[in-house]
Amino acid sequence: MAKKISFFLLWCIALIIITPTYITFSDETQDKSFKNALTLIDENNHTAALEILIKIQDNSPEIKHIIANCYTKNEAWEEAAKYYGQAISTEYVLSNYTTYHLAKCYQSLEDYEKSVQYYQMLVNDYPESPHFSEAKFQIAKIHQQQENYHSALEILDNLSQEKGSNYTREATFEMARIHEELQDWQKAKTLYDKLISQNTSDLIALTSLNQLEKSVLRSAKLRVTRKQLMDQGEILYKNLRLTDALKKYRRITTGYQDELTTQAMYKIGKTYFRQRKYTRAISEFKKIKSYMAGAGYFTSALYQIGRCYRRLNQHQTARQHFSSFSKKHNWSKFADDALYHQARLYEVDSDTKSAIKLYKEMIELYRQSELVPRAYWRIGWIQFKAKKYDDCITTFQQLVSLFPQNGWSLAADYWIAKVQEKQKNWDNAEKNYQRINKSRKWYYGNLAGYRIESSTKSNLISHQENSEDEHWKNIGRNKTTRTKKLMDLKLYADAIIELKTVINTKGSNQRDNYYNLAICYEKLEDFKKAHYYAEMLAKFWEVQKGKQIPTELLRMLYPLHYKDLINKHATKYKIDPFFVSSMIREESRYNPSVISPAGARGLMQIMPQTGRYISKQIKMKPFHQEMLFRPEVNIQLGTWYMKNLMTKFGNSMELTSGAYNGGANRIKRWQKNLKTTDIEEFIEEIPIDETRRHIKKVIDSYRIYKRLYSKFAVELD
Repeated sequence: MAKKISFFLLWCIALIIITPTYITFSDETQDKSFKNALTLIDENNHTAALEILIKIQDNSPEIKHIIANCYTKNEAWEEAAKYYGQAISTEYVLSNYTTYHLAKCYQSLEDYEKSVQYYQMLVNDYPESPHFSEAKFQIAKIHQQQENYHSALEILDNLSQEKGSNYTREATFEMARIHEELQDWQKAKTLYDKLISQNTSDLIALTSLNQLEKSVLRSAKLRVTRKQLMDQGEILYKNLRLTDALKKYRRITTGYQDELTTQAMYKIGKTYFRQRKYTRAISEFKKIKSYMAGAGYFTSALYQIGRCYRRLNQHQTARQHFSSFSKKHNWSKFADDALYHQARLYEVDSDTKSAIKLYKEMIELYRQSELVPRAYWRIGWIQFKAKKYDDCITTFQQLVSLFPQNGWSLAADYWIAKVQEKQKNWDNAEKNYQRINKSRKWYYGNLAGYRIESSTKSNLISHQENSEDEHWKNIGRNKTTRTKKLMDLKLYADAIIELKTVINTKGSNQRDNYYNLAICYEKLEDFKKAHYYAEMLAKFWEVQKGKQIPTELLRMLYPLHYKDLINKHATKYKIDPFFVSSMIREESRYNPSVISPAGARGLMQIMPQTGRYISKQIKMKPFHQEMLFRPEVNIQLGTWYMKNLMTKFGNSMELTSGAYNGGANRIKRWQKNLKTTDIEEFIEEIPIDETRRHIKKVIDSYRIYKRLYSKFAVELD
């Protein structure tokens, strides 16, 4: 096999050397037409591109490949198959892709004989193709569809055992489905159980459980073990089907007293906690406390009881519980958490002396705890609120010195400068603001720039433009000839597959691969994945101290997708379009089809009931929740809602961002309780991490958008 692969690679290299990447025409008119067609493809106007391409007098496989791809985009399978067939040639370096797509076309046309023929051709002729395993899987699926179960099972069984295959779990699942069709319920159940026990987190596990419950277990009286019930409960718990999960866990505990019983009892308590039924959770955890449980579950249950009391706002009971826990179980993995919670409760109840004492005790006893930086922050913040500014600076400086890369250190570093400003120590404050601004650290870098600009004492200039570095000038050029050809021909979906194959190759240029993947996904309007690879690319600059991320990369990280729709509705509702773009970026990374665990939908993550309410306010009829996946609808509803919140909160972007995430009533309650007029202090004091961080993310994005696109503001005004 090694010799065959080596020969195949040499053959590909030879083709790469002799095959030109660009198509050039001797006729200047045809050359111009071809370039116009490629531009139309980039604009996703495949119909107009086809009108040009079919008139070009050229029989090269490249032209046929592009035409076939355009027909595929329009789902014109017969025409696509015709041109893919003309693009298969031993001399064409991308024939493995045209062969694959031809097989897919025939599969869509339900011409299964020809589909299998070309999938098999791919398997035989291109063993190193990235579609190799998929081709075998599709052949098996066709056999399955035609009820040729023996052949299908043989292929799927081999695939399920194939090392490194991406189809191991898919093949096992389809084998189980076939055994269902054959009414061999025991074999089907065995395979579904195997998939579930291997991984309770992926979609295949959930689908396997659904098949078990819907078909297999209803058709035959098969034994389900308690361990299998535990795995099934885990799937349901992770997918927020909490009531169903509870049923599974309760079946495990009925009539048994062993370690699995204890584990199930603990999960019952955790499930009630997740349902916010804290009293019920306490009752379940106490059963473990009085039960002959292992030390791990016993102490975990005790700790969770304290958390329940805190959620019930029974602060004194919670403090006493955590105090007892931290003394009796100081060896537990939760001992540091218990001390921290105890201190935080004293702080919330204004007993700051006791709070600081416990924070310091936790730092001393558990130096390696991930809560130590947070404890330093809390001490410093208490000192700040008490106007003990010198003590506050000392504490924050300790935090920055000990944990320079920690998120709480970023905050402390900024607030040292803020304290110096309050002390009227202008020189040191401005020096620190300028340093933080120059570092471009998340949120606080831009906030420091804002402080510089708003300070009447400052003559310093913030937000200096990022200088382009030498690494960016040639970014993306280092790619294989096959990748280059695919991208030049606007075959972006295939280019992605090629890049993902190359990316695992030793010596591959990862920086350029990430850039090209981001570009390809953006061209396909898969903006979330484009952003993911832009973030991966940004890490190459982040690891180089003193290196600023290039402006063009920042624009990839902070894009203006759906610009026209945002401008339209932002203008209508009189709200800053950059603010809307920032909200979309942080809510969904421009993914119009995303659904949150809570059920929020689309670009601006609107809950169905909220969408229904807004649609009535703006007289949008008819409305149904699936409309939230449409960018036009989602942006209109989300923009109206943002403007509504802006009106409620005095046009404060910070408070609007918080209300958008945590609810308007919660923000009003915090405004009343926290009693501060400084918006930066208010944000830091928000007790819910998610809401506090959401505000910072949106405001940071807004300031970056304003800086990046200030020259293009006219387009959006």
